Amino acid sequence: MTEGKEVLDDLLSREYPVTIRWGTDESTGCRYCLVRHPDLEGCYGLGRSLKDALADVKRARLDWFNEALRDNRTIPPPSEPPEDAIRVSA
Repeated sequence: MTEGKEVLDDLLSREYPVTIRWGTDESTGCRYCLVRHPDLEGCYGLGRSLKDALADVKRARLDWFNEALRDNRTIPPPSEPPEDAIRVSA
């Protein structure tokens, strides 16, 4: 296993908290779900269902980490979720 893959695997194993918000597209009236990683600036996923949005944010997190590693950016550790947070498996 290469060092880069080990680093990426370690990052992906970390549990970064997410925020989940529901909205409605004003132009179409369609509902959507927005899942965002507050610790990873600009990292979010969208979908018509929570399942779709979680799958999208999982892909976005992989891209975010790959770009951060490529650009030698600092990757923050996961913050502690609030006490009233719920766990959602992605």
